[in-house]
Amino acid sequence: MRDELIWPPRTKALFGISPDVPVTMADFYGGLHPEDRDRTSEAFAAAADPRRRATYDVEYRTIGKEDGVVRWVAAKGRGVFDDTKNDVRCIRVAGTAVDISARKQAEEELRALNTLLEQRVAERTLELRRFRDIVDATRSPICAFDSEYRLIAFNKAHNDEFRRVNGFDTKLGDVFPDLFIPEQQRVMRALMARALSGESFTVVEEFGRPEFGKPFWKSPTRRCWTKRVVSSALSISRSISRLAFAPRPSLRALRKRFARARRWRRWAS
Repeated sequence: MRDELIWPPRTKALFGISPDVPVTMADFYGGLHPEDRDRTSEAFAAAADPRRRATYDVEYRTIGKEDGVVRWVAAKGRGVFDDTKNDVRCIRVAGTAVDISARKQAEEELRALNTLLEQRVAERTLELRRFRDIVDATRSPICAFDSEYRLIAFNKAHNDEFRRVNGFDTKLGDVFPDLFIPEQQRVMRALMARALSGESFTVVEEFGRPEFGKPFWKSPTRRCWTKRVVSSALSISRSISRLAFAPRPSLRALRKRFARARRWRRWAS
């Protein structure tokens, strides 16, 4: 195989060479990006080897000889061999080469975007874990619900208090007012509607089932499941919902909000 290369102007342009300039194998090897040179050279040698006769199928970068521009090239081809003689040799390697720089740039941008998204997901997951740990650590019952009054989050204290006065556990997806006895459902639904509207309030009500010692309020300052649920759960459920699904909450913001909940608890004790 001779050292001369027969390249059309478009192929020469991939190596940053003018259309009328002759090219040799030295131009090919010299134009390969240093990081891609070894594997590309090996792929070419395998295609030109009479014993291997491998398919030449490789993607590599070039550095323009005249313009210094880095380009991505996809090349495919096969060796052409003279089998008429005992000493079989490669006459030439014929194939195609196309510019895939735009595709590679798009792939790189996609990889960078995926990396950024994975990083943000990891950060968000860590923040939500911190949020969950803070919520679970407080002894104040806290819950969050959607516009259909379905529970979307609650802490252990909330479920413990609910079980104490109702005899069973809550679970995600429960329509919270429907869990109460009929005469209490309307009251709870009205309170939740007020909380969803953004109103902050404190009320005195009684909830629970008589067979479990339905709590009554003797005074506005006595500790009671009702007051803690209304003040700690209903009044801040809308804020907790915003916090749980808002973009990138800070740990400081979480601590501020739950410090407020702890102050309410001390006031109710």
